[in-house]
Amino acid sequence: MLTPTRAAIAAMAIFGAAPAFALFPQQGMWTIGSELNGRPGRGVQIDRQGGRVLILTYFGYRADGSATFMQASGAMTDGKSFSGDLTEFRNGPALGGPTRSGEVAQVAGPVRVEFDTSTSGTITLPGEAPQRFARFQYEDHTVRIRRSFAGQVLVNPYMSGMARVRLYLQVQGDRLLIQESKVDASGNSTSCNLDGDLRATGDTFASTGTATCSNGGDWAGSGTAYRITDLKVDEYGVFSARLNHGSAPTRYYTGHCQTTGPVFLTPSICSPSEFGFSDDDLRE
Repeated sequence: MLTPTRAAIAAMAIFGAAPAFALFPQQGMWTIGSELNGRPGRGVQIDRQGGRVLILTYFGYRADGSATFMQASGAMTDGKSFSGDLTEFRNGPALGGPTRSGEVAQVAGPVRVEFDTSTSGTITLPGEAPQRFARFQYEDHTVRIRRSFAGQVLVNPYMSGMARVRLYLQVQGDRLLIQESKVDASGNSTSCNLDGDLRATGDTFASTGTATCSNGGDWAGSGTAYRITDLKVDEYGVFSARLNHGSAPTRYYTGHCQTTGPVFLTPSICSPSEFGFSDDDLRE
């Protein structure tokens, strides 16, 4: 299970890397939006392991209706672009058959991707016009964010702006409500209520709305419009998010799930069962 030490290390990693991961795509299954109708279709699997190199796997159909998969790999450029040769393979091991090595069947042509967020973009497949595609999410993971969290927020691009923060999140349909209590290094406190929409973006969420604060603090003032991106709570209860308002620098949040509600008395870390897991599921 995740220990507080590992949570702290994860928090520092988020802060240290935050300015650089703006458009790195989420790993997982992506779907071509105009073709998503609940019936068997085609899609794209994206894998990225800690850097700029992507492995893109396309699964679809040949002209005769038989299924196929193809792959392309390469490094992203400009923080948002990817291109590579989409290659089909054959003669690999069949289900229940002997082990054997596959071989290249053909190079179908170039595939090009332009990401405009970490969960959406435009893909151009060989012989086709550009099409919108987006990260697909099977699980309803709103249960993870209906919680209290304690951690810290970085309120400027440099480590001097760290402040302690407690958050209480509520979800009402497609509406997100957040109560925030923040104490900076000088002991100054700010309480804010955020009210906005809630949109699933792959395994993260986004929200736009307005914030009303007990004092200005580092906010521009009460009733300030905000935008939250990359709001996520992972299987261990670790919370992270980015928030922008006005022309102020991005605020980077990280923290850990707490069992208490909006009144913070003696919080403790959430148990795996609160996220639908057992201790065995998360044991290393």
